[in-house]
This record gives sequence, C-alpha cells and structure tokens, in this order.
Amino acid sequence: MNPIRTSRAGKRSTRSRLGCRTCNTGRACDGYGVWDSKHPLPSTTKSPSQHMNPSCSVSRDRHTQLYFDWFVTRARKKIPGIFASEFWDTLVLQHSGECSPILTSGIGLCPQIGNALAGRHARKRELHIAALQRGHISVQHHLVTGNKESIRIVTISCLIFICLEFMRGNIKTGADHLQNGLNLLPLLNSPSCLGDGALVLKAHNESIEDVVTEAFLRLCVYSARFHRFPRNISIVTQDDALSGQSRSFPTLAVARLHLDELFNRIHRLEADARQLQALPCSITTTMLQNQRRIQKDLDCWLSLFKHSYEDIANNDSEESLPLTLLRIHHAMAYVMAGTCIAPSDELAYDLFKSSFDSVVSLSDHILEAAASVMAADIICGACTEKFSFSADMGIILPLYYTILKCRCPVTRRRALKVLLPVSHQEGIWNGPLAAAIACRVIQIEEEGYYGCSPIEDHPLESLIDAPIPTLPESHRISGVFIDPPESSTGDIIWGYRRAQENGQLAILQESVKAFK
Repeated sequence: MNPIRTSRAGKRSTRSRLGCRTCNTGRACDGYGVWDSKHPLPSTTKSPSQHMNPSCSVSRDRHTQLYFDWFVTRARKKIPGIFASEFWDTLVLQHSGECSPILTSGIGLCPQIGNALAGRHARKRELHIAALQRGHISVQHHLVTGNKESIRIVTISCLIFICLEFMRGNIKTGADHLQNGLNLLPLLNSPSCLGDGALVLKAHNESIEDVVTEAFLRLCVYSARFHRFPRNISIVTQDDALSGQSRSFPTLAVARLHLDELFNRIHRLEADARQLQALPCSITTTMLQNQRRIQKDLDCWLSLFKHSYEDIANNDSEESLPLTLLRIHHAMAYVMAGTCIAPSDELAYDLFKSSFDSVVSLSDHILEAAASVMAADIICGACTEKFSFSADMGIILPLYYTILKCRCPVTRRRALKVLLPVSHQEGIWNGPLAAAIACRVIQIEEEGYYGCSPIEDHPLESLIDAPIPTLPESHRISGVFIDPPESSTGDIIWGYRRAQENGQLAILQESVKAFK
C-alpha cells in the first residue's frame, strides 16, 4: 500500500521517587540519586573526582552563587536518575568551577531559573536569558577554537543545554542539540570512538572523554523511540559478558551497558527494515540472522541477570529499584526485538502479552515503592516545590509503548492508569504528554468496538467469564509519531498511519494538549 498524505530512613523511607520534589529542608531526600553514597562511581585514570574542587575560579554574583549551590546540593544528585552518573556526579561540578559556559548552563537547570524563563518574573527572565545567551556565545568561541580542551567544554555544555531545553519543553531544540553533540564526539579523539564511527561503552570509564560519551549515549538510546535521528549511531561494548563465557554480570553498570547496546542494535535493525519497506524490498537473510542474534543475546542477558541479582530483585529493598527498572526495559526490548524487522505488522505484537503485563506490573511496583514516602513528605511540609526531571531511563517510555502496541484492552488500561499520575519528565519523554497521546490512541483504535472509554473498564468486567475479543487489524493504527514541539506552550502535533477503505495508508495528524 502506498501512503497518501491527508490533513493534519527505614528501608521504605529511602526508596527512590520518580516524581521527586525539591526539598527546602537541606536534608538528603528519597529522590533520584538516593544511592549516591552507597554506590561509588567506578575509578578512572583521569576521573574528575580525583581533582574535583567545588570552589570556582569563575566570578559569580550572589544570585549565581545561590543557584550554583542549589545545583551542587540538589539537581546534580537528582538529574542522573536511578543509576550513578560520573558525568553529573563529578565532571559537571569540576568544570563548573573552571569554565563559565558550563557554570552558566549548569545553573540554568535550577527550578528558580526555570520559573523565570517561563515568564513568572519578567525582570529575572531577562537577566537569565541574557546569561544563557552569553553562555551560548562562549560555547561558540570554544567551538571555533577547535582544540581538544575546547571541544570537551563544548560537549559538556551541550549536554547540559539539551537537558535545559527538554525541561523547558523545547523538544525540537533539545533533539537538535543532541544530534549536534553526537556529531562532536569523534572530534574528542577519544578511545571511545572507533575508526568505523562506532562509539564504545566501557564497563569502567578511563578518561573524561569516556564519561562524556557515556552520558550522550545514554540520553540518545532513551530518546531514539521519540525522535529518529538522521544518523544512526552504532554502539559497541568493551566487555564480553554476553559471549557465553560468563555466568553473571560483574556489576550492575555492566548489565546496564549491555542492555543499552542491545537497544541500539534493535533501533538500527528496525531502521534498516523501514528503509527496505519503503523501497519496497524483502527482508534479507542477514537481517533475519541479526534479529536472531539479538534475541539470543537478550536471553543470555536475562539469564546472567537472574543469576546475578535474583535474590535482590525479588525483595523490597531500595537496591531492588534499579534492578526492577532494568527488568522493565528488558521486557520492552524483548518485544521490540521480536517485531523490529516487520515494523508495520501490528498483529505481531499480540504474541507478547506476557511481556507487556510484566512492564505494567513492574512499573506499578516502582511507583508504589515511592508513594508512601512522597505522601509523608508532603504532609510534613518537607517537600513543597516540584523538581521532576531526570536525564536517564525511567518508566514513561515502557508504559507508553505498552499502551500503543498491546491491544489487550485490560492490559493497556492498566498501563494507562499507571502512567496517568506520572507528572515528571525523563529526558525527552514527558509523562503528561505521553499519557495524553496514549489515551487518544486507545480512543481512536477502540472506537465503536469495546464500548468504554480509555479510563473505564466496567464493560470489560462483564466479559470476565468469556474471552475478550482481540482488536481487529482494521481498527489498529501504526507509525505513531510526535512532531517535536518548539516550546511547552500550545498544542502538540502528533500523527499516525491508518488503512483506508480503499486499502491505501493515510497519514493523519491532529493536535493534543498534555494532561495537567
């Protein structure tokens, strides 16, 4: 079919919270980064922590110092997410004390500045925009200089500005910055960049360049389902855990590293399949072999994971939360790997209901773990102002993917109920926006079929003693995409493909507002 275009403290008290809030008490809270002191970063030969000095050689006024202090004590620990990040924990702090562009971009992540940029304080807005513009100019100067130290400063500043743009809702600008930053990585002349253009993820970072590369690739891998970058990034690991020689993962970081690489392989294989589909051409034998290797490696990953962490993963301790998050993403990767060479075959997803159920149950477990702590902190007044941004993987994408691709009406409604209260942002993924689009997808696909809205399941309960009919292929849509917004104001344009009565595929677009 040829597409046609149409119009448009105790264990419970120290659990991680996904919708974390800014704490005015100065105490260590349960937000992202709660394991900061318990899970030390890997040692490196040129680690910033070896010579990190929070005192700054760059001059600061009183307001800048206030924002910098907030960044050091709060944002730096929350932005990395559940997993430790040497980029945020040491590298940004060290270079903020030595380099004006990094200082400027770093303090831009403070919520006070976010409020000013949102227009709540006109005079402060002008001052902060001027400061950020000076930071951009300074970054351009380093880019023109072109030496390795200058490129290092540019890439560090670039990644911080990416997060700032995502926080402000400027998704398109942030995605453009991310693509530009990825293009700069080879200029670092790092051992992390191979001659064929592939980028290496290391179990133990050995240089500042390795730290920067890891931070960019983490953000890129998690953003790839939202935004298809013009250039396919190839990631390889400098570790042989999946070679069949190992019985367990040496560290949690290595388990995460291999899962990131597997996601990258899936994204690249799916991109190749889409390219052939557009020609149109048949899937090649090589692509089928690549798919089988990915699936085999995913099975190996799960076996090593269970052997390494099953005892911890099945308990309710704080240590289980990053493990639970990896299990969620493995379940999603398993579905993606099984469907990547036929991206337009929406019936193929019906074979993976158990994986979708796992995503929902495990995501609900993570949110439950944080709920009691959040409620207690709000009641006692310890946390009053939202700070809800993470630059790493979380639960928004897996839940969103489940709602779009799982056509079991019960499972997708369970996923939507888990996603609806999620108000935070994970890199490029915004919880309220993902929930709004997911809800609309259910409305479009199920219109006139199940007889209930996306947030209701009463008519479905009447079918409890009878099999719930599967949503017919004619009701399903495919190729859901979001037009990256330029700002957080106004409606968001999203689109999808749907077969028409004449058999042709129509590309339809409509606008939606993120849920409040």
